Amino acid sequence: MANDRSSSRHAILKHAPISLTLLVAISLAAAGCGRGKKDSPRFLNTVSASEFKEIVKTDSRLVGAYFEADWCAPCRILSPRLNTVASNHQAVARFVSIDVDDNTELADTLKIETLPHVFFFKDGMLVDQFIGLVPEKEIVSIVQKYSGVDDPESKALEPEESSVEPGSGQTGT
Repeated sequence: MANDRSSSRHAILKHAPISLTLLVAISLAAAGCGRGKKDSPRFLNTVSASEFKEIVKTDSRLVGAYFEADWCAPCRILSPRLNTVASNHQAVARFVSIDVDDNTELADTLKIETLPHVFFFKDGMLVDQFIGLVPEKEIVSIVQKYSGVDDPESKALEPEESSVEPGSGQTGT
């Protein structure tokens, strides 16, 4: 009988890492921490380096450029937050996603060392950025600050604050 118990424990422990990994994956998916649910619209579109540069130059809205990677756990948490903000602010902001593994030259040019990293551009100029996880309300505040939406005290940027060109390697704020 003692052998039956130890073999049962061994069988359970043998499968525990797989079961635990599966449980964590299911929990993250249920919590919406994946790249987005397949049935929900995705407002955070993945673009190439050349598409990113064109969007920053031509889009009149605030452009949020989200640099991420598949292996980045914080990115999987931030993606749904950015998608929600992008969905709710389509008229005044556009968000794009750039995979650093597929666009290493652009990531090097912008000196991206930590993920997730989000840059905000307005009229082709870098106006703000953040690194890491931030609450959705802080992302909304940035959108409001530079689009003037729901923010009557929104002020125009001073010329020296907005003179950073995309790809120059310089940062604002």
